[in-house]
Amino acid sequence: MASRRTLRGWRRWVFPLVAATLVPALTLVGLEAGLRLGGYGHPVGFFLEVDGRPSLRTPNPRFGWRFFPPALARTPVVSRFDHPKPPDTYRIFVLGGSAALGTPDSSFSFGRILEVLLEAQHPGVDVEVVNAAMTATNSHVARIIAAEAARYQPDAFAVYLGNNEVVGPFGPGSIFGGFRPSLGTVRASLWLRGTRIGQLLHRLASGLGGGEGAAPERWRGMEHFLDSPVAADDPRLEDVYRHFQANLEAVVAAGSRAGTEVFVSTVATNLVDNPPFASRGTPGVPSDQRVSRAGEILARETADGAAQAEVIAREGLAEDPGHAGLHEILGQARRRLGGEALPHLARARDLDVLRFRADHRLNEILRRLPESTAAHGVDGETALAEASPDGLLGEAMLYEHVHLRFAGNRALAEAFAAAISPDLRRRYPEAAPAGAVSADPAAALAFTAWDRARLEASMVALRRRPPFPGQRGHQERLAREEDRLRTLQQEDRTRRDTSLEVYARAVEARPEALELRARHATLLLESGLPLPAVREWRALLERLPGVAAWHSQLGFALADAGDADAGLAEQRRATELAPWSAAAWSNLGSAFQAAGRPENARDAYLAALERDPAYPWARLALGHLALEAGDPDTAEAEYRRVLAREPDSVDAELGLGEAALRRGETAAARVHLRRAVELAPDRAEVWNRLGLAQEAEGLLTRAAESFRRALEADPQLAVAAFNLGDALLAQGRFRAAANAYQQALTLDPDNPQGRANLAVAKSGLQPP
Repeated sequence: MASRRTLRGWRRWVFPLVAATLVPALTLVGLEAGLRLGGYGHPVGFFLEVDGRPSLRTPNPRFGWRFFPPALARTPVVSRFDHPKPPDTYRIFVLGGSAALGTPDSSFSFGRILEVLLEAQHPGVDVEVVNAAMTATNSHVARIIAAEAARYQPDAFAVYLGNNEVVGPFGPGSIFGGFRPSLGTVRASLWLRGTRIGQLLHRLASGLGGGEGAAPERWRGMEHFLDSPVAADDPRLEDVYRHFQANLEAVVAAGSRAGTEVFVSTVATNLVDNPPFASRGTPGVPSDQRVSRAGEILARETADGAAQAEVIAREGLAEDPGHAGLHEILGQARRRLGGEALPHLARARDLDVLRFRADHRLNEILRRLPESTAAHGVDGETALAEASPDGLLGEAMLYEHVHLRFAGNRALAEAFAAAISPDLRRRYPEAAPAGAVSADPAAALAFTAWDRARLEASMVALRRRPPFPGQRGHQERLAREEDRLRTLQQEDRTRRDTSLEVYARAVEARPEALELRARHATLLLESGLPLPAVREWRALLERLPGVAAWHSQLGFALADAGDADAGLAEQRRATELAPWSAAAWSNLGSAFQAAGRPENARDAYLAALERDPAYPWARLALGHLALEAGDPDTAEAEYRRVLAREPDSVDAELGLGEAALRRGETAAARVHLRRAVELAPDRAEVWNRLGLAQEAEGLLTRAAESFRRALEADPQLAVAAFNLGDALLAQGRFRAAANAYQQALTLDPDNPQGRANLAVAKSGLQPP
C-alpha cells in the first residue's frame, strides 16, 4: 500500500490560496456574465454602435449613469462618426465639461468653430470634430472618455477642462459621490460602476436608502452646490490638484499610445462681471457690510467713489485678508482708477467658496503640463483676455462665470487652430494651408438673430436662479441682461425671414452637420412651417436613426402639420427607444392630450413620473388635465406638488392662478400670477393671464398695463391685443381700444368677436 505524501513548506498553501482567490473570481465572472446574458443593466461606454449601421458610432445617452443618478445625469451631444475612419479625415475629440460642450448650445461650441476654421485653412482635408464633452463632468470622467476615444483613430484631443474639479464627481464640493483622497479608490469605484455587478449593487443600495448620501431628485444646476462650500485653505484641495494632474497625465498617455496629439488649454473665467458667489469671512469682522457699503459707493461711477471704495476694501482686507468680496471690490476700484486690477480680481475668484470656476492652481497645472508630458499647450485664458476690450475677462467673452459667448468660443477656437495646424500639415502635407483664406464661422454655423435671442434667454433664465441672486450687484446686472434680451428678441422678430434664409444656405453647404439641421428643423416649426420641419427631422433620422428626442420632435412637427396619428406613432417610437426617459413619456402624454385623449395622456404622464417622480412637466400636465376636466382643486394639488420641489416654477404659479380664476377667487389668482411675472417678466402669456385676473377684479387700468407688457414681450400675441382692447373699451377709451383691436386683427384677421368689438369702439368715437 502506497504511503500518502505530505506537502511541506509553501506547497501546502498553494491549493488553499488558489481556492480562496480563484473560486470567488470565477463566481464573480459567472455572475457578471449571467447578468449580461440576462439583459440586466446598461452599456457604460461613451460610444455605441448604431443599430443596423455597424460602421457608425454615436454617444451613449446613458453614459452619465455611471457618475450620476439617472434623474440627474446629463447626456452627451448627439453626433455620429464612421469607424474605421475614412481617408483624408483629421479627427479631433473635444474633452471637457459644459464650457467645452458649448453651453448654452453645443452648436456654437469652440469645437464647431474650430472645425470651420481648420477646413478653411486646409482644403482637401475633412476635419471632423467629435464633441465628447459633458455638463457637470471633470477630469475623472474625461480620463475614461479619452481612453475609449483613443480606440477610434483620433488625430488630436482638444482638452478644455478644469471648472468642475471641485463640484464634479468625487470632488469635495460635489453632491455626486463622496470625496475620496485616494485616487486609486476613485478609479476602483468607477471600474466597479462599469460592471453589471456594480450596477446591481448600486441599485440595491439606492433602493435601501444607502450609498453616499441622499441624491437630489431633480437636476437644479448650480443650485445643488449651495450647501457645499470649499474654502481656499481646505486641505482637500491639495488632493483635487493631485487628482487633476494625474488624470490629465492619463489623458495624454492614452493619446500617446494611439498616436494622438493632445492639446490642452488653460481655462478662461469671468473676473470682471461675475463677483464671488460666496465669501468666508473672519468671525467678528464686518466684511460683508464693508462690501455692501463700498459697492454702493462704487455704483456712483466716479473717481472719488472708486477711491473711497479702495480705502474701505484695503481697511477690510487688513482685518480679513481671505474675504473674496473685499478683493473683488478692490479690483473693481483699481480698474476704475486705471490701476492694476487683475491680481485682486483673480484673488477674489480663488477665494470664492462656491468653486464653480477653475482657480489659478488648476490653470498652472494645465499651463505646465507640456513640461512633463507629450501634451501641447494652448493658452485659452490669455487668448480670450487679449480679445477682450480692456484685456480683462468679462461679459464680452463670457455669459456668466465660465460659459463662452460666440466671440469667446471663436477666440478659443482660433487659439486651438493655431496649435493644431502644424500637426495637420504634418499628417497631410499635400493639403497646403490656404494662407490668408478667411472663414466666417457665424455664416457657416448659421448664427442668426434667432440664435442670439434664444441663447440670451437661456442664460438670463440661469441668472435668475441661485447662486446668482446672492452676488453683489445682481439686480443691476440682471436688468442690463433683460434689456439686452428684449433688444435681441425684437431683432429676431424683425429678421426671422433672414434667419430662415441663412439656415437654408448653411444646410445646403453642410448637409451632414447634424446640430445645424436639428436647429433648422426647430426654427422651421417655431416659424409656423411644420411640413419643412418634418422633412428636416426625417433627413436627420436617415443619417442617424434611433435618436429618441428627434422622433419626439418629428412627432410634434407631424401633429402641427395636421397628421396627429403619425405624430403619435413617432412619440410612441421615442418611448420604445428610450423607455427610461421621463421626457419621452411626457411628450407622448402631450401628444395624446392634443389629440383629445385625456385618459391616454394621463397614463403616459404617470409613466413619466414612475421613471422620474420629480419630473415637473408631467406633474404640471396632470394639473392642466384636471383644469380641462373642470376640477380646479385636483389641479391645484398637482401644481403645489411641483412647487414643493421647484419653488420657482413659473408654470406652477401660472397654473395656481388659473385654478383660482376657475373658482372665482380673483384676489388669490392675482397673487400667484404676480409671483409668476416676478419669476419670468419676459413671458408674454404670464402677463396676459395677470391682466385677465386684474380685469376680473375690476382693476381695468392695471389690466391694460399688463396686456401692454404682454405685447412688449411678444408683439405677435393676438389674444393680448384683443384683451387690451377689451380693457380699454370697458374704460370708455374708444380711440385707444380701436387701435388695440386693429393691431389684434392684423395678427388674427378672422376673429369675428374682435371685428364686432372694433365696430363698438369706432361707434363710440362718433358724435351722438
